[in-house]
Amino acid sequence: MYNHLGFILIVLTMASLSLVSWNMRSLSCAVPYTRELLKGTDVLMLSEHRLFPQDLYRLESISSQHQWMSKSSSDLLLKDIANKNGHCGVAMSWKKDFNQKVKPIKVESDRITAIEINQFLHGKKLVVFGVYLPHQACTITSFDVELQILEKAITKHC
Repeated sequence: MYNHLGFILIVLTMASLSLVSWNMRSLSCAVPYTRELLKGTDVLMLSEHRLFPQDLYRLESISSQHQWMSKSSSDLLLKDIANKNGHCGVAMSWKKDFNQKVKPIKVESDRITAIEINQFLHGKKLVVFGVYLPHQACTITSFDVELQILEKAITKHC
C-alpha cells in the first residue's frame, strides 16, 4: 500500500467593488462630503436627500463622472415648494465607467432604488438595492407595505 498525497489548489477570483450607503439628512450642506465619498466609491446609495422632484438635478451636478438615479418623496408637490420643507428621498450613483454593465431597475416605491450589475463575477449579475424604510409610526407610508414592495422586487430580480 502506498500513500498518495494530493494537493488541491483553489484560486478564488474576487471582484472588487466598493459600495457605500449614507443617510445624508439633507443635501443642503452635504455636497462636499458626498463628493469625497464618490472619489473612492463605485456605487453610492443616499437616503434622505430631502429634494423636491424638480430639484433632483442638483444630485447630478455633484459629479460629472457618475450616473444618478434618484427619487423624491411622492407627497412633495411643486405647489408646496415655497412653504413646505422637503423630506425623505433616495438616490443611487455609480461610476459612468460601469454604464455598459449597469441596468437601473424600476421599483414601485419612492423609498427604494435598485440596479443590476451584469457580468459582475464569473458572468453572474449583482443586484444592489438602496432602501430608506419608514419608521413604524410613519404617516406618509407604511413600513409593512414598503417591506412587501422590497420583497417583491428581490424575488423578481434575484
